[in-house]
Amino acid sequence: MRKAVAVPYIIALVLGVGVIALLGIWFVMTGGKFTKQSTETECKNAISIFCSKLISGIPSPILVDGGACGRVAITPPSTLNDCKLQGYVS
Repeated sequence: MRKAVAVPYIIALVLGVGVIALLGIWFVMTGGKFTKQSTETECKNAISIFCSKLISGIPSPILVDGGACGRVAITPPSTLNDCKLQGYVS
């Protein structure tokens, strides 16, 4: 007796690999759309730390337009008054 090839299993395997490949391509293509949000959050966190150090009197490096804040439309504060005006400290 000849063994039959399990056609349904082969079809399911091909379809599964295809779906995984399509999901992988989709994640790669949409990956850039989610970067702005995390970059914006990273910049706001850096500004909050900078402003907290200003309040505490701890010397900290000046925030310049570079890194996370250079990739989003957020102007980093340079003084404690700017931190208060932008709402990072009360």
